[in-house]
Amino acid sequence: MNKLRLFIIECSNPIELLEGVSESQCLEKVCKLAGHDVATFQVLSKEQLKTVCDYISTISIRNRKNGLLLCVHLSAHGNENGLTFGKDFVEWNSLFEVIQPICRITEGCDKIVFVISACGAGKQKLTQKIGMECKVDNQVVPPKYLFVIMDEIISWQNAVVLWTVFYHQLSGVSLDDTSKGKIQNILDKIKRLGVGGIQYHRWDDNEKRYLDYKPGKKLRHRVISKRGLRSRRRK
Repeated sequence: MNKLRLFIIECSNPIELLEGVSESQCLEKVCKLAGHDVATFQVLSKEQLKTVCDYISTISIRNRKNGLLLCVHLSAHGNENGLTFGKDFVEWNSLFEVIQPICRITEGCDKIVFVISACGAGKQKLTQKIGMECKVDNQVVPPKYLFVIMDEIISWQNAVVLWTVFYHQLSGVSLDDTSKGKIQNILDKIKRLGVGGIQYHRWDDNEKRYLDYKPGKKLRHRVISKRGLRSRRRK
């Protein structure tokens, strides 16, 4: 089993709190049943989000027999420009400044995975920012995967179903390069459920950048052949 150490960070609006609408509470129970270690946080501002990320970055587990997979799940309202935390709107480039302590963990975990559950996250700019930072700062450890909801609008009920299936299926798959095909199959299955879709951005150590996979759409990247520029599918 691929066991995750999963931190779920959620920012609900006041009405959702009154009505008991909570993605983190639902996922915490499901993920523990799947065998993952889970802790949840409710944050109400950008500053509180930064405090939680600083806290998570202090993780250190020594003398372990199996590798530690650290997953940080952000649940918030958002759009193609960024995420909302209380009164604070955090643009994608600024989000890296908040989460960057986690991207500097050098011990206590073997791989870092980020998940963003928010409307419009499919158009995120975070991976571009991380890639740029890696070029100028060798202390930055790029998350191996960033999983995001690819829909511009999704209900919280569908989001819970989507992530429930995702974490259940992920418990049986490793997160190294050899398993990318299995992860793509999981995302394809979720897309076929009709509750929404998840796309991934996978860090490639050879190319030093993120490669994308979006269920139902062939993403094309330019490569150079003897005849010049052409396109092929990259994942």
